[in-house]
Amino acid sequence: MKRLFILTAVLVTLGVGPALAETALGTWLSPPDRKGQVGHMQLRQCGGAICGTLVRVFDKTGRQITTPNVGKQLVWGMQPSGSNRYIGQVYVPLMKGQFPAEMKVSGNRLTVRGCSSVGLCKAQTWSRVN
Repeated sequence: MKRLFILTAVLVTLGVGPALAETALGTWLSPPDRKGQVGHMQLRQCGGAICGTLVRVFDKTGRQITTPNVGKQLVWGMQPSGSNRYIGQVYVPLMKGQFPAEMKVSGNRLTVRGCSSVGLCKAQTWSRVN
């Protein structure tokens, strides 16, 4: 037991501890929008935070398409906030607005929730692609 405690303390000291937690980094598949389109959002390190860019969009038949939002950064400033949680900003193209948001990782699922200044909130659950 003492050895396990020492090993854990060493890993945390070396910065390995947080890597053992579930991470939001990677590529995520959004649920279908009102047109039936889905997207791949790539989340990566941006300085001390996580940001995300829409890298691919598929129509309801699964065919890759180009939209004005492909290549745009839609998630930024996501800072760790507790166990597998992040707080930052998202841009919602449909609403043409930027909103405070939070993300929570649970296995191969990422729940993204944003709220407007008038308290209207919406959440989506994304699936890990890689």
